[in-house]
Amino acid sequence: MAKRTTLSDEQKVMNKAYSLNYLVPQPAKSQPFKSESPVSAPKCAWLMIGIPGSGKTTFAQRLQRSLPHTQIVCPDQIRDHFYGSVEIQGDWAEIWQAVKTEFTKAYNLQNSVIYDATNCQRADRLEVIDLARTAGFNQINGLWLQAPLWLCLMRNQRRDRQVPEEVVINLHRHLQETPPQLQEGFSSLIYPKESQESEWLD
Repeated sequence: MAKRTTLSDEQKVMNKAYSLNYLVPQPAKSQPFKSESPVSAPKCAWLMIGIPGSGKTTFAQRLQRSLPHTQIVCPDQIRDHFYGSVEIQGDWAEIWQAVKTEFTKAYNLQNSVIYDATNCQRADRLEVIDLARTAGFNQINGLWLQAPLWLCLMRNQRRDRQVPEEVVINLHRHLQETPPQLQEGFSSLIYPKESQESEWLD
């Protein structure tokens, strides 16, 4: 079972462009419940979840600015560093090894980490969750941005680096067929809601 909780005023570190809905595991009846917001918990791992154009990168950057000692790990940034362009897919084994290194480095530096990728398939999420736990993170939060497909496609058309439309649609299908669940190993699932004036161009 799960229950919804709300943030205290002190925990509302996000700006007015979005709000957060928390879904956290229901503690066992035999254990006292200690309410600790994922926002304030030390050494958190955050997994962005959403199709291209849903606002993941913009949200991740705002979250990083709001939370001290937090770094972003993004496969596209690693591609740009290794190969000189995010459009070059490169060797995934090499990229994934760099992701592992960054997670371990963040934990050793007492930093939280935000993993900025689509994570639309359950297998991908399970792999990242396992990586986060192996690195030492106990608090693992999923951030699922649920912008409608039509809006993501429109945003994608306005980007300099466009993702093929069929890829966006396919990722959306994967996410609908296997939506993120607490049982995957998340400490919490969080559903950011865009305000009317918000217009993210992830």
